[in-house]
Amino acid sequence: QSAGWDFVFRISKIGKESVEGLVIEKIKNDREPKFLLTLYQSILKKDNFEWILEKGAEIGVAKFVPMISSRSVKTHLNHTRARKVLKEAAEQSGRAIVPALTREVDFDAALQEAKAAGGLLVFAHEKEMAQKLDSLPLSSQMLHLFIGPEGGFSEEEAAKARAAGGFAVSLSRRTLRAETAAIVASYFLLHRFGY
Repeated sequence: QSAGWDFVFRISKIGKESVEGLVIEKIKNDREPKFLLTLYQSILKKDNFEWILEKGAEIGVAKFVPMISSRSVKTHLNHTRARKVLKEAAEQSGRAIVPALTREVDFDAALQEAKAAGGLLVFAHEKEMAQKLDSLPLSSQMLHLFIGPEGGFSEEEAAKARAAGGFAVSLSRRTLRAETAAIVASYFLLHRFGY
């Protein structure tokens, strides 16, 4: 099992299709956050979603769940391409693991999954004015962040999230693009709870 470790490798021979050598040192990689953040992200157009995968992997998101919400325009993802983006971003940022990527799920299934896993469920909702990210309770090492599509979540979805025990939060007094909201909130939560 190599997840969580870096290896120093001494190359002895380079062939056309292979490299030979010896592992001379094994070093524990401690660059992973103490908290496991799952980002439930409504599927966006390809470039924006891939940008979220790349930047989310760099800052420490542990798992990405592509979600289909009521206002989603796009409902499918190129998983081969998405996994390549995640792998490259994890390597570039020196992470110990490549973040997980699940199949597409609808909003209700995503909510049910997050609730069953336990932990803190955070729901970014532009109409929420009272509760901010920095007022959330530190209750678990599992964080579930829900970010909507370009048009945001519907009021019905917001009500379902609250009923599931989710904390609806405002990310800004300004309206943020979905991809901006995903990275800002992910970074804040990981650092707020002791990165």
